Amino acid sequence: MSLSSITCFFSTGSQDGLQSKFDEWYKGSSETSCTDSFGNDQKFGLPILAGLFIILGFGIGISLLLAVLELFYVAYKDSIKHNKRFCRSLYNRIVLKLLEIRDEWFGKAPVSDKSAKF
Repeated sequence: MSLSSITCFFSTGSQDGLQSKFDEWYKGSSETSCTDSFGNDQKFGLPILAGLFIILGFGIGISLLLAVLELFYVAYKDSIKHNKRFCRSLYNRIVLKLLEIRDEWFGKAPVSDKSAKF
């Protein structure tokens, strides 16, 4: 795609110049065409898409597992630091995280509304 076709697009508002340059590049009549096999017209099939979504699912699952493990770890450290039970520290961490999410998404809450005592 040359600079003249882009200038023509902005001056006329027509995509004819851009489309013709793209067609030249895509069909291989230009010296800058892509001739390797990576840019072929093969469509994504169901097995390829299934594999992509499986990888995406594993990534989401691993990130959620790490978030839960981090929550347990921080609650354990809080229980040691403040001499409280682990379940109480875990509950406080969950409530504080939910309040933080609520404040981030919906704006600041009134001070008296925060019921989690730490």
